Amino acid sequence: SHGVVGLTNLGNTCFLNAAVQCLSHSLPLQQYLLSNVFVHEINRTNFLGNGGRVPIAFAALMRALYSSAPFSMHSPRNLRALIQELNPMFEGNLQHDSQEALQFLLQGIHQDLNRIYERPRGLECRDSNGRRDEVVAHEAWDIFTRTEQSVIMDLFMAQYRSTITCLQCRRENHKFDAYQMLSLPIPVIDSKFLHIIVHFRSPLRKPIKYSFKLPDSSTIQEIIERVSAIVAIPSQLLIPAHCMQNTIYQLITLNKQITNINLTDVIILYEAPPWKLLQRPQLGLFEMPCGIGIGTHLEIKD
Repeated sequence: SHGVVGLTNLGNTCFLNAAVQCLSHSLPLQQYLLSNVFVHEINRTNFLGNGGRVPIAFAALMRALYSSAPFSMHSPRNLRALIQELNPMFEGNLQHDSQEALQFLLQGIHQDLNRIYERPRGLECRDSNGRRDEVVAHEAWDIFTRTEQSVIMDLFMAQYRSTITCLQCRRENHKFDAYQMLSLPIPVIDSKFLHIIVHFRSPLRKPIKYSFKLPDSSTIQEIIERVSAIVAIPSQLLIPAHCMQNTIYQLITLNKQITNINLTDVIILYEAPPWKLLQRPQLGLFEMPCGIGIGTHLEIKD
C-alpha cells in the first residue's frame, strides 16, 4: 500500500492525475526521482528545457505521495500550476487528453535532464543498402543518443522499423526511428453478454436464468428461438419484455436488435397460455399475461 495515494481533482484534472499516477508507479523512475540522483543531472543550459523545474516539481509530488498515509488524498496543485505556466494549452479547467499530459511530462523531464550539452549537427543515417537490421538499428540509435540522453530515454524509448519501397525498381530502404509512445486503437466489441430469465406458466417450475454471448446484430426473435430449443416451449408462446432495475420497462418487438440493451438489463421471456396468446405479427407485438404489464416490479435473483 506504500504510495497508494489519491490525487485531488482540481476541476477537470483527472487527465493529469491519470498521467501522474502512471508515472509515479513506474518503479525505476520512482526510485530515480526519490533518491534525488536526478539533481546532479539537471541541464540548466538546454534551450529546449526549463532549467530543471519539471523534474523538481514532479519529484516533490512523488515524495509527497510516498510519504503520505496509504489511501489518503493529495493535491497536485503545484505541478498543475507549473504545467499551465509552461504550456498554455493546459490553462483553465477544461478537460484534456491524458496522453498529451503524459507526453508533456515525459518531454519536460527529459529535456531538463538531458545529459547532452552540445548537440552535434549534420548527423544523418545512411540508407540500409541491404545491411542487416541490427546494424542499421544500432547506427540509428547511436546517432539519436548523440543528441538525446536522459533517464526518460533509458526507460521509455525504443525503435520502430519502417520500410520504403521504390515502385519502379522495387528497391527497399529500412529505417529505424526512435519513439516514446504508440497510439493503439481500442478494439471494437461487436458482441455482448445478455441475461435471459424464463418465467414458466406452471407454478411448479421455477424461473431459470440463462446467459448468452451474442453478436450485437442479434434480434429478439433469434434469442427466443434459441431459448425455445432449450426449454422445449414453442417460440410463439414466449413473450419478451425488457426489464431494467427489476421493473418491466417495455415489451419488445421481435425484430429489435440487442445493440442498445445494457449489460445490467435483463430480458424476461414469459410462457403464455396458448389460448390467451394474442399475437400481432405485422408489428411483432404481444399482449402480456394477466396481471403483468409495463411498470410491474419483479424480484429478480440470480
